[in-house]
Amino acid sequence: MLTAKFRFSSKPGLSASLRDLLQSESLDEFAARTEHLLRGALPFHSLCISFNSLEYFSPALVRDTQLSPSRDPTYMTERYSAFDPTPHFLRQHLGVARSTLNEHLHALPPSIKTPYCERFQRREGWDKYVEIYFWEGRRLKALVCVRRAAAQPDFNAHELRLLDHLRFALAGVIGRLHRQQCERTMTHSLRDVLQKLPVPLVMLDWSLQPFCFNFEARRLCVDWLHGEVEARAVKGAFVPAVPPEILVACEARRHAALSSGFAPQFVHVAHARRPELSAQVELFENVGSAVGAPYFLIRLHRKSSPERNAGDEHALPWLAQLTRCERAVALLVRDGQTNAAIGSLLRKSESTVKMQLCSAFRKLGVRNRTQLAAQLR
Repeated sequence: MLTAKFRFSSKPGLSASLRDLLQSESLDEFAARTEHLLRGALPFHSLCISFNSLEYFSPALVRDTQLSPSRDPTYMTERYSAFDPTPHFLRQHLGVARSTLNEHLHALPPSIKTPYCERFQRREGWDKYVEIYFWEGRRLKALVCVRRAAAQPDFNAHELRLLDHLRFALAGVIGRLHRQQCERTMTHSLRDVLQKLPVPLVMLDWSLQPFCFNFEARRLCVDWLHGEVEARAVKGAFVPAVPPEILVACEARRHAALSSGFAPQFVHVAHARRPELSAQVELFENVGSAVGAPYFLIRLHRKSSPERNAGDEHALPWLAQLTRCERAVALLVRDGQTNAAIGSLLRKSESTVKMQLCSAFRKLGVRNRTQLAAQLR
């Protein structure tokens, strides 16, 4: 990286641009700062940065200076996946540091080469490019593609060395951004799964701010704080406060984790006045993660009779097939409530209750209320 800094310091402002680039915190920031650095270092027509691997394509991970983010998804998929010559070349040259358009076209079958040149290269106004690659073993983490138009000269030996030095300089920040992107993807996937579960779950980040709060947990937190009547009126967009007893337990668990003393894996929290309400706090420390902070997973519980608790466990696979609104209606049907009573409790019209109940019947393969109640017991 010192050599790269030396190379880029030959022109005023490039050294500062490189320092800014190495501090990028997002793909958008990285793309904008890479363009700014290269504008001062060498002429080019357009620039593309991709964080896609060879086997996976997502338009969200591509930044191209000549294409609008709102470009037709079909065009983007064909441009960077179906007709893209880069994957064809790289599968035959795993780990290569740099390549050119001519090398890519030579490796393409004619059935792809001709439509690629006609539909993209000529239409977009460039006729040459150089790509530099960032690998993790045999897996491609990212690439930077610098294109030039016909009126611009081909890349000379000095410019190719400059791009090689840039590749070495950016290896660290590419690795960091790649890990962050992978962890964001995993977090979003986990959040999507937890949101749909019929089990009350809350996830808090290291600063004790909620970043996942599924609907069942929202209702149970309101029940914990204000009672069951208020909890039945909770709508999907409402996010309640986390009960203070649970936050105190998280704070204590966090303090224990920061100290070198013994810390139990789970911490149990009971409601001060209602013994049927409790919570379990668990700290996940992201072992093996380079950038992810620890987080708390909170499981809330509401006990009733032993028979009902056993029934709830049996019902989970069935409840998981329903939406949160259908679950609320189905559970009240199991409890023997009429449609009118359910509408009053959930603040819905009776016709809405009937519609959601019919949908639950269809998903669970039952014909009537009696079969539904039996299924959920």
